[in-house]
Amino acid sequence: MVRVGVVLACWLLFARVFVQLHTWTVDDAYITFRYAENWAAGEGPVYNPGEWVEGYTSVAWLALLTIAHALGAPTELASKALGAAAMATIPAVLASADRIAPVPPRAAGAAALIAGTSGALLAWAGGGLEVTASALVAASR
Repeated sequence: MVRVGVVLACWLLFARVFVQLHTWTVDDAYITFRYAENWAAGEGPVYNPGEWVEGYTSVAWLALLTIAHALGAPTELASKALGAAAMATIPAVLASADRIAPVPPRAAGAAALIAGTSGALLAWAGGGLEVTASALVAASR
């Protein structure tokens, strides 16, 4: 029951931070947005059509944004929604870690609290890049 409270507290903190920082998008994210928009338009994963230069940091993130854009979602909004979803999932995954691996229940709760209140993760969740999605993959292992 304590872990449920920890996860809820993390979500409340995240909601507060996200509301304050929702207008912030890191400048490098716009590079990935352009690659995604060009790919969705049929040009391939390129920054400028006809110029094949790899300038994105995560092909998985690029693919997710390409799919979102192809489905009609604004790329920047999709990146923030995906980042927020990943950030909201991290404390829940860590809080239940003892159900997956031999981890003491208190350690699972502590991990959820530490990750769920990490200022860096909270801020980067709305930054537009794959930071929280990568952290979610790491937390899930």
